[in-house]
Amino acid sequence: MLDRFSREIYGEPEWACGRASLWVWGPCLLYALLAAGLLLQGLRGERIFFFPAAAALAFGLWRLWRLQLPVAFVCRERLLLLAPGRLLRGRSWREQLLEPVYFATAYEAVAGFSPRWNEMYLGEATPGGLVKVPVLLTALSRRDREMLVRRIEEKQQACRPYQER
Repeated sequence: MLDRFSREIYGEPEWACGRASLWVWGPCLLYALLAAGLLLQGLRGERIFFFPAAAALAFGLWRLWRLQLPVAFVCRERLLLLAPGRLLRGRSWREQLLEPVYFATAYEAVAGFSPRWNEMYLGEATPGGLVKVPVLLTALSRRDREMLVRRIEEKQQACRPYQER
């Protein structure tokens, strides 16, 4: 299910994580250098570079904002993961560009993640029982990946009915 994060619906997040700082600041520095180069060309008298410089600057600011968004929210009842663009097809441009949309799932449904952390497996590990969902977790730090798995396992243990020994 795709939804925007709302504290009224999902409650206060127990834990949230974002991309590793190298994944955030590296591209932003690149966007800033590109915009600065185009602006310098525009100031030298080549006015044709003003529009590309303004567009590069706007794109860089938008990417800076997008890269700073939390990638995962661990809430009381649901796990919310930032949805990639391919899940947003058919939605309005405002939802795709300005409102972060998250994929919400129950903890019991999570079966694991792919080795590259670009897919989440939902369902049971039986033939035909797993569904792959694209996720944006490749840029998480190792520590955040371990913490996310640990939190999911804790929630799954809490959701399981009491088992007699």
